Amino acid sequence: MRELKQLYARAPEGYLPAHNHVLHVSGMGHGYNGFRRFWIPPSWARSGKWRRCPCGWTDHGKSKWNMPGGRHFAHRDSVKNWEALIEKHGSLEAAHKHVARRIDRDNPRSTIRWAETKRSNSEPAHDR
Repeated sequence: MRELKQLYARAPEGYLPAHNHVLHVSGMGHGYNGFRRFWIPPSWARSGKWRRCPCGWTDHGKSKWNMPGGRHFAHRDSVKNWEALIEKHGSLEAAHKHVARRIDRDNPRSTIRWAETKRSNSEPAHDR
């Protein structure tokens, strides 16, 4: 049996969009601040180790990564972190604001500014 792995290139049939654990905001591009996006086999999502993520990353309208309803996956620990951030700050937008400020604070060379994360859905904030 062929070993299944995450892919960074074009998605094979049925693979699902996912991202790593690095803090990010909606529309953050691959490689920025260590953020990685990739495709995972559906069996990983069914295993319970990867869950639907509520972070809003794919809600920016970029067609390749934008799934219906912003559906994408992350490791369950990352999902728990996002659920806690959203609950603590009261909304996804407030959680994004907190995360953008934290990225700026932790990385003085960061170019993320909260105003940039509030762009329209048709224009990704960070897709470099």
